[in-house]
Amino acid sequence: MSTLLSTVLDAAGGGRWSGGRALRADVSVGGSVWAAKGWPDGAPGMTVTADTRRQHVVITPFTAQDMSMGFDNSAATVLDSAADGAGPQRDHATAPDPAGRPGP
Repeated sequence: MSTLLSTVLDAAGGGRWSGGRALRADVSVGGSVWAAKGWPDGAPGMTVTADTRRQHVVITPFTAQDMSMGFDNSAATVLDSAADGAGPQRDHATAPDPAGRPGP
């Protein structure tokens, strides 16, 4: 590894990045494009969680408080949340990868 790259990685946390399992961000999205799509208030109060070890992102809530949207390298899936908080219960719709890439 070059000295410059080593210096940058050390300054940004170095090996700590490999220790993390997920990144989480609380986001609110708005603007005129959302109103045109029928969402005049945009998408406020969402939590986006990205797995750092595989291609997987979950957005919660998605269209309703008990729904989530999951993206991975093969599909985008809308899921009901389990009533007991144990995780997804039912797959509502799955959209295949537009590039036709196979799943994991």
